[in-house]
Amino acid sequence: GRRMHVFGIVQTMAADAALRAAIVDAADANGNVVVMMTNAGHLELCLNAVYSLRRVGVTSIMVFALDPIVFEAMQAVGVGATLVPGVSSFCSHCQELRDVWSPGFADIAILKPACVMTVLSAGVNAMWMDTDIVMLRDPFAHFDRAVDLSIQVGGSHGTDVPVDMTDALRSDLCSGLYY
Repeated sequence: GRRMHVFGIVQTMAADAALRAAIVDAADANGNVVVMMTNAGHLELCLNAVYSLRRVGVTSIMVFALDPIVFEAMQAVGVGATLVPGVSSFCSHCQELRDVWSPGFADIAILKPACVMTVLSAGVNAMWMDTDIVMLRDPFAHFDRAVDLSIQVGGSHGTDVPVDMTDALRSDLCSGLYY
């Protein structure tokens, strides 16, 4: 089902030589790139995130577009972008989704690691950033490149005790920002 389709999307994107070259070209001198994914419903948020990154001097950005509207908008503002292949057959309603946990939200959320895996397969460091985040400083200055994964901790900031591992992952780790 869906998991196999997402794996197929990763294989397709990772095998795309032009995409791999675009990812490498988008990376900064330290081999870092900000990775975002969006649909037309989140385009304004994505443009705002791009603006905030550029304002703090980060121009190494790659947007994985879920529809042609986003792809064309990113090209118009000079941001590296690729149209995620096979999304229309997998998620025909992806363009309209706007709210977390709305019907079909998981169809989009499951593609986030596919985008990151594609960037990593090109030999580039990926910082995933949801489109509703605004940067006030260069984020790359705050990550230790020697660490395999840095992830934002959310929830109650350690004042809660998780019931089990599932609860711990759900309430304490935020997949909206990680490097």
